[in-house]
Amino acid sequence: SSLHLYSTSVTGSHKIKSQQSEYQLVDISQDNAVRDEMQVLVGNPKAAPPHIVNGDHYCGDFELFVEAVEQNMLQEFLKLA
Repeated sequence: SSLHLYSTSVTGSHKIKSQQSEYQLVDISQDNAVRDEMQVLVGNPKAAPPHIVNGDHYCGDFELFVEAVEQNMLQEFLKLA
């Protein structure tokens, strides 16, 4: 399985630029089917990016990511532990 970061190039800037080989950036503005896939994985038909998914396992949104980093629980958040 691989990490997927669902994002959009339409608004905002990409916060995560390092370790690009570690994840696949998925731009939902390029294809509505990709947006729909993200919303299914997130479990919210109105979800907007960014969201992080590891394989078929939803990890969380950016706020949960920041919280995991602050609590030194990134491996658990990314479902790598």
